[in-house]
Amino acid sequence: ISNIITSVAPDTAVKVTLTSTADATVVYETTLTATEATAAYEIGGIAAGTYTLKVEVEGHEAVTATVTVADTEVTQDVSVKAVFRIIAASLSLQENISINFKVNAAAFAEGSAYSNPYLIVTVNGEETKLDTWTVEAGTGRYVFKFNRIAPNMVGDAVEAVAYATTADGEIHSQTLNYGVKAYCQSQLKKNIADSFRTVIVDLLNYGAAAQNYTGYKTDDLANAFLQEDEYKSNLAYASTTLDLSSFNGIAKSDYETVDNPVVQMHGANLALSDSVTIRYIVSVADVSDFEGLKIQISKADGSYTWEYDATDENVVEFYKEQSGRQRYYVKFKGLNATEMSDVIYLKFVDANGNPVSNTLRYSIGCYAYSKQNDTATPGLAEMVKAMMKYGNAAQAWNG
Repeated sequence: ISNIITSVAPDTAVKVTLTSTADATVVYETTLTATEATAAYEIGGIAAGTYTLKVEVEGHEAVTATVTVADTEVTQDVSVKAVFRIIAASLSLQENISINFKVNAAAFAEGSAYSNPYLIVTVNGEETKLDTWTVEAGTGRYVFKFNRIAPNMVGDAVEAVAYATTADGEIHSQTLNYGVKAYCQSQLKKNIADSFRTVIVDLLNYGAAAQNYTGYKTDDLANAFLQEDEYKSNLAYASTTLDLSSFNGIAKSDYETVDNPVVQMHGANLALSDSVTIRYIVSVADVSDFEGLKIQISKADGSYTWEYDATDENVVEFYKEQSGRQRYYVKFKGLNATEMSDVIYLKFVDANGNPVSNTLRYSIGCYAYSKQNDTATPGLAEMVKAMMKYGNAAQAWNG
């Protein structure tokens, strides 16, 4: 039997199986690697009879054909069709909480029937369109990242549907149901490293603490299922100790000073209803003072430096008028869960890179230290401690 399989991407694995229809015996099985857009092979030494030929390619519809073998060579060519669907989803825990939805890239190869892919992700009835993607190394899958998951939404269900354009109009894939809690439940059933199990449990506890703090779905806490017999043993992996004393004295709005600063520093805090976001509080005499300035944010170890235009409304947000000066929040979301203890510096510079503000030193841990014994705001102390336990666990797991 000779065979040419077409419409596959180069370097794609192609599984071929030949099964006798008389007794369902598999008489031949191999996995090939496609070259260009085809995969070819020959099967010799097959006894006369009727067989089922099956061709399987990841991300494509399986193709079967009935083949009758006699005394002459049999040719059975097969064309596989890429499947348009969401293949998988995964969670990013080393970054701010995000879900990665993965779509079969083969469906959008040159000459395919599909184009213009995008996803609609729905949480609590609110839809978000994702129309940009990255390419996953090794698989070539399109990865659409959904990162609009605040800590108090860890327990929420997430639905995703992929859309594409064909010659006959727009079509959509199956609905994929996912969520952070669902991911955590599936991971806790597996044989995972103790350090990762701690990350999962601390994340659930952080989500539940955020729910209590914000009053969000407190009758359905993200970690409630840990009390069930199937999951109860995982409670022992939760972080129990937390020492925040090292953050005492870290926060300084005048860590480095300049004469006659154009932008004045007033401190920092966190936006706790969102992903981990530091809000720096600054002021200027007039909004026009931001023209031509850059915001530089760097880690203490020098490993990262972020730079933003001071006129970027997605970063700089008007806060209030006070003492004749306009106050603004500078919102920074660049840190991930493993970096909650890292010390960060912020300053404003002019077009030549010269500082025009004092340098403000801060850390997410500084806020947790200042609020760990707070009794004025219900749930705040427990939430910031749960947040830091999760961050420390993520850092330990990440190495």
